Order: sequence, then C-alpha cells, then structure tokens
Amino acid sequence: MSKRTPVVLPPFGEGVATAELSAWLVQPGTQVTRGQELAEVQTAKAALVVESPATGTLLELVAQPGDEMAVGATIAWLGSAEETAAAADGPPADLPHTGIDRSEPIQDVGTAIVSEGALPGTAGAGFASPRLRARLAELGLRRADVAGVAGTGHSGRVTAADLERFVADLARQKGEPAPPLRRAVADAMLRSWTRPLATVAREIHLDALLRHRRRIEGRPALTLYAVRALAMSLAADDRLARKLVGDYILRPADIAIAVAVADEDGIRTPSLAHPHRGALAELCARWDAAFAAVQAGRRSPEEAVSPIAAVSNYGTLNLTWATPIPLPDHSLLLGVGAVAMTPVWDPARQVWGRGASCELTLTFDHRVADGAAAAAL
Repeated sequence: MSKRTPVVLPPFGEGVATAELSAWLVQPGTQVTRGQELAEVQTAKAALVVESPATGTLLELVAQPGDEMAVGATIAWLGSAEETAAAADGPPADLPHTGIDRSEPIQDVGTAIVSEGALPGTAGAGFASPRLRARLAELGLRRADVAGVAGTGHSGRVTAADLERFVADLARQKGEPAPPLRRAVADAMLRSWTRPLATVAREIHLDALLRHRRRIEGRPALTLYAVRALAMSLAADDRLARKLVGDYILRPADIAIAVAVADEDGIRTPSLAHPHRGALAELCARWDAAFAAVQAGRRSPEEAVSPIAAVSNYGTLNLTWATPIPLPDHSLLLGVGAVAMTPVWDPARQVWGRGASCELTLTFDHRVADGAAAAAL
C-alpha cells in the first residue's frame, strides 16, 4: 500500500448514528487482509464487527474500548510494513479523534450521557437550575436517573444539596458497570418514551394456523407468522408505519420487520427484509441465517433494508399480555402472547369446544395514527 487507509465505523442502518467500541481483535503491527474482523462494536440494536477495508498492516488505533464513535468516524489506520517501521522511528502522528469522546466514568454508581427528562417533586419539580444541570453533567447523570430524589426547594424543586445527598447515598451502595448492550437499550427506551404511545389488543384463534404450520417444511415459529402477517398488513396500509418529522409525515420506502430476541444483557433485534414476499419455508431459512449473523456479531444482508416495525413474542416467556415499547426509529411493535386452550363456539354444530388462542397487542405512535387505524390493521 502506498498510502494510509482509514478504518471507519460503517453505517449500521437507519436510526443508528453511533456505536461503542467493545474490543480490538488485532493489535498495531499485525498484518491483516481485506474483510478480516478488526474490532467488535455495540450499537443500540446489536453487537457487530468492523472489518478491514483493505490488506495491509494495522498502524494505529484511534479509538479505544469504551469510546462511543460516530458512524463514519476513523477508528484506526492501515498502511504498509515500511510505514510501520517509519512510524516507530519518527514522532507519533497527531491524528484527530473524530468520534464522540466519553470521559472516564467516576467510581460512584450511575454514569451515562446527559439527556432531557423531568425532575421529581410537586409544582416546581420540573425546574432544574443551571447549577443543578451543571452538576448533573459533571457527574455524568441523566435527569431521569435522579427521578427518585425528593426536592426540598421551593415548590418541590430539587436543589444542589438534594442532589449531593443522593450521590452520597449512591456511593454507599454496591454497583457494577452496566454492559454496553444494556446501556444502549436503556438509552433507546428513554428516547422512545418521549412519544405518546398507545396500545390496542385482541384475541386471535390459532387452530387454522397450527394446522397450516404442520404442513410447512421447517415448522415455522409463531413469531414468523406474526412477522409475515404484519408485513402483509403494512404493505396494504402503511399508516401505522409512518413517521412524524417536524411538520411532515414520512411514508416508509420499503418494508422490513425486526424481531426482538432476549439476550442475557438485553434485547437484540435482527430483521427480515420483505418478509411478506416469497414462500414461508424460505422465510424460515432466511431467519435462521439472520439470527446466526447477529449471534456471530455480523451484519446480516437482511439489514440492507431498515426495519419500520418489530415483533416481540413474549409468549415464549409464558406471558399472556404486555405493552412492549417500540425502538425510537420504529413507529409500532406487535406483541404476541402465550398460546392457551380456550372455549371456542362452533356455529355449525352449535356447541362449545376447545381451541388454541393467544392475545396480540399493537403498540404504536399515536402522533401518526389513531386507534381506528390500529384496530383496522
């Protein structure tokens, strides 16, 4: 190689602007090949890897584990072996750090990016003085992190002294750093909750679906039936998948559905592009490949299309009903409850029988659609 080549943080899909560097898989001075995995990163959606853009020698690491970097930022430099030797003989290059700097966390419990939220109390609880805001920023705390602080100031305002007592109490408690995925999920849920979300629900009977499932190769999971049904519904009527940006309502350019998958540290959301097309057996194979890619920390080809909605099958946890929260870049989320045997009326025979059923919930952004549209979906 005749010149240095930057290793940049690649785009990970719509709505993902940053990623946290989890670990380097190779060290400076190592010969690497094009496509070789160089680093592990964590986004709000999944743990992924960054691959080498070219063959050469890893010259320098710009980002370190724990750094939060913007998409497109340079995280390392590649070059030739000769450049490695020259760099060792000469002064170090003064390279700019184009990521998002994250200061070292203090030892007290609770370090996070500052974001907007309401302070507790009564009439004046929502007010935060400049001094209080500055102290929160200094500690690396969100305003939501201090939601349990009882304000002693005028009209229930939280004072700087209230905050210091809260922090002193935290220092006496046991704690540990939150895993990157848990921090990412927490940030996503906080941003999602700024929208007015509403939920509708209904019971569905599954006997016909289960008979169909027995005839399909691979025995598709109930989750995939839900993914396919949601995609088909949105292809026919996309009102619930639209987004409100400023004074404009934007319609989705394409259809992809994410699936919430439980992980020991949080939730991962592999997705499927155009799940309403093709055979159901083919969709099963595509899902297996997409899920395997997420487990391996790779970006699935399915993610070329950004998901507009998600499905969460919390029925696998033996839950019958829930109101899961859509990700910030999704306008709706379909929840699937546990399957149970319930009484079913047979109109032909005029008798009661037993049949399989489950509860479906649909949580949506009430700014872009009303309950009538949700019921029609």
